[in-house]
Amino acid sequence: SFMVLRADEPQNVYGVLFWLAGSLDQANWSPLWLPAMGIAVGLLILIADGARLNALIVGDETAASLGLNVSRLRWRLLVVTSLMTALMVSQSGIIGFVGLVVPHVARLVVGADHRRVVPMAALTGAAFMVLCDLVSRTVIAPTVIPVGIVTGVVGAPFFLWLLRRADTAR
Repeated sequence: SFMVLRADEPQNVYGVLFWLAGSLDQANWSPLWLPAMGIAVGLLILIADGARLNALIVGDETAASLGLNVSRLRWRLLVVTSLMTALMVSQSGIIGFVGLVVPHVARLVVGADHRRVVPMAALTGAAFMVLCDLVSRTVIAPTVIPVGIVTGVVGAPFFLWLLRRADTAR
């Protein structure tokens, strides 16, 4: 909001608003090599930690009894996922519901084993983003809707369904 207030030209306001709503409209291949490498390294770390993530599901005490340093693992996962999120947001802006909905879809498809959930969530998330970007560019062409709006329209009802489903399961 501060950036919008301080913008001196209309195109700067437009760029900030698109970043706040999340957009792939200004995506360019040339600056993507560094974030792509960071995401790839982070994804490899998460896949390598898949078995440890599975151990965390059963609880901290059980994971510790299996020889895991739970505190160190949680900190590593927090740092890795925070850096991955920062890299993605720096490139596309704030795109909501992808990180909330896609892992649940992946878990429904491949089960609860994180060794399969993490790669499936990455592939499903990428496919979901491409599909949402396609919708954002074609629904009212030639105008491009920020992709964050499309993911919100799809993701919010699905997330509410997941919450309702979890509530009825109790």
